[in-house]
Amino acid sequence: MRMTVAPEEWEPDRCAAYSYLLGLYLGDGYVGTHPRTFSLIIACDGRHKHLVAECRCVIDLFASRPCALQRVGDTNGV
Repeated sequence: MRMTVAPEEWEPDRCAAYSYLLGLYLGDGYVGTHPRTFSLIIACDGRHKHLVAECRCVIDLFASRPCALQRVGDTNGV
């Protein structure tokens, strides 16, 4: 069970993680719409495995479910 804590009560590490996630969203992300829900989509270059892993880790800090990874056709996109 996740406990919700107001942002003003977050530890400094959590604030830094949120800022990083916001930067990813503003740079290469968007909110995807689906029939009954929304999802955060962030595009990454699969050749940069450390970036993909870091992105997944920070999303998992805030998401209600584990982050899903999806390859984009015959590209390096993840």
